[in-house]
Amino acid sequence: MTALDAVAASLAGRAVPDQPLGARTTYRVGGHAALLVEAHGEDDLVAVHRALVAAGDPVPLLVVGQGSNLLVADTGFPGLVVVLGGEFDFVDVHDTTVRAGGSASLPKVARKSAAAGLRGLEWGVGVPGSVGGALRMNAGGHGSDIAAVLDQCRLFDLSAGEAAVWGPDRLGLGYRRSDVGPGDAVVWAEFALTVGDRDAAMEAVTEVVRWRREHQPGGSNAGSVFTNPAGDSAGRLVDEAGLKGLRMGSAQVSPKHANFIQADSGGSADDVHRLIDYVRSVVADRTGVVLEPEVRLVGFAGDALPLVHAGPEPQTPPARAEVSTSSRGRDLSGSPTPDDPMPAVEPRLWQRRMAVLRDQSRRRLRWIIAALCAVVAATAVLVTLHSPVLAVRNVTVDGVHRTDPAAVVAAARVGGSPLVDIDTGASAARVEQLPWVAHATVVRSWPDGVTITVTERVPVAVVDRPGGGVAVVDGSGHVLELAATAPPGLLTLGAVAVPGGPGSVLGPAAGPALAVADALPATLAPGVRRLAVTAGHRVWLDLGGGVSAALGGGAHMGAKLQSLASVLASAHPTGPAVIDVTVPDLPTVGPPAAGAPPWRGAA
Repeated sequence: MTALDAVAASLAGRAVPDQPLGARTTYRVGGHAALLVEAHGEDDLVAVHRALVAAGDPVPLLVVGQGSNLLVADTGFPGLVVVLGGEFDFVDVHDTTVRAGGSASLPKVARKSAAAGLRGLEWGVGVPGSVGGALRMNAGGHGSDIAAVLDQCRLFDLSAGEAAVWGPDRLGLGYRRSDVGPGDAVVWAEFALTVGDRDAAMEAVTEVVRWRREHQPGGSNAGSVFTNPAGDSAGRLVDEAGLKGLRMGSAQVSPKHANFIQADSGGSADDVHRLIDYVRSVVADRTGVVLEPEVRLVGFAGDALPLVHAGPEPQTPPARAEVSTSSRGRDLSGSPTPDDPMPAVEPRLWQRRMAVLRDQSRRRLRWIIAALCAVVAATAVLVTLHSPVLAVRNVTVDGVHRTDPAAVVAAARVGGSPLVDIDTGASAARVEQLPWVAHATVVRSWPDGVTITVTERVPVAVVDRPGGGVAVVDGSGHVLELAATAPPGLLTLGAVAVPGGPGSVLGPAAGPALAVADALPATLAPGVRRLAVTAGHRVWLDLGGGVSAALGGGAHMGAKLQSLASVLASAHPTGPAVIDVTVPDLPTVGPPAAGAPPWRGAA
């Protein structure tokens, strides 16, 4: 009987053999668990401990919450998988403390905390994992992490069969790591948050969700595949290596974010693993940086299994001393005894021992000198890297047409800083706050240069301002600039409120109008004077001469505009008239209908 067979026998009625494991992960690929038990409370964890004791030998063990950071090999996991649920899935809020079970969803905890007006955990809505998994890897995002808010946690040690409350100082929390072992199950974690404005907290949660949808892909993945090297971004390195969009079998480096690898539905975990290894190899060859996986790789050849031993510790016998005796039977081992505080030692043995000690001393001295030299060299390198000698002196800005390059440089905050200290991701994010900038990348150029590449937003329409003048907007509703008059070639949106100055965003009510402005064919654009959205989000176009076009709601807008273009190409009606393309396959031309805008002040 194997150790795993003994575990299965001990957990009869609780554990089930050959259960899908890959399907429990967010990758949705991978094989089965040899043995799986669902733990609904601490009594189930005690039963698992007893089963491990009965096994005698170490057993491969994996504790799973929501599987959002796991990639399971197609061959599966040849051990026991403990899935937390039941009593481990809860969220309690008391004053400024939030206690959540190990299997509770971190986004759920973040939303509930924000709804209670507590600040500090809003970023967690963007980490689709369990509290236990987040604690195990010290998950984080948007400038914070678990270590910043954790007050204490309760861990159950499956090897010892005991639970204890740990503070953050005992957990060894670092960047995407902790000292939580493979045999530890997170029962609950407590977070110390601060009181704040509830609406501001909920808005922060909404902004994290919006940012995640805009910058990260959906589909089957496990989030960031690699941890970020110090002072750099793993996604940037993969992108610069030309690997964004690379496909191997059923796995692909996301075209949207290079630090995400996606798996096709019904795909292979081995394809994902092969692509991870290939990306690491290419990036290391081209940059010298070895990327470390952030995702946990389970069951793959060459990866050590997480073994847990709960049997009695082996007893190590004390080392036996070499003993030689004289003709009188006296101990000559060199260790004094009460009867012989200065034992006699044979001269040749004494000389041999002294020679060994001298050789050991010389080796230690060489190691100490080498270590000191390494420390001095490393210190010199660090001092040089952080000194003004390697400060940024040359900043190049590419891709700008409407944005002042000086404003880009000022927003990036890179001038005069040591090159090694520049956070390229943070600099790019600051540049992207400029009204005209849709996307920015910041790249170091040794020894003293930085290149900032900007992709600018494309204006599609203008909106009248109550006090006069217009606001120029892009297809997503971002206000790009304020102008006295409308630039030529841009559509005017009527009945749309401007929330503020450059950098603000039009409200949801402008969505249908923006969809039309963004999709308007070039053949129609010159003939459209104004656009308005009336009650019920119905879109109207002013075609001049008393002729209007009724487009209805925002659905099928491309087909409606093509239908309108066909009507105008065959015969342009004279006003007053309404071309109704609400049903694009059945356009009609008739007299003005109720609800049409008056077009006062139309151009």
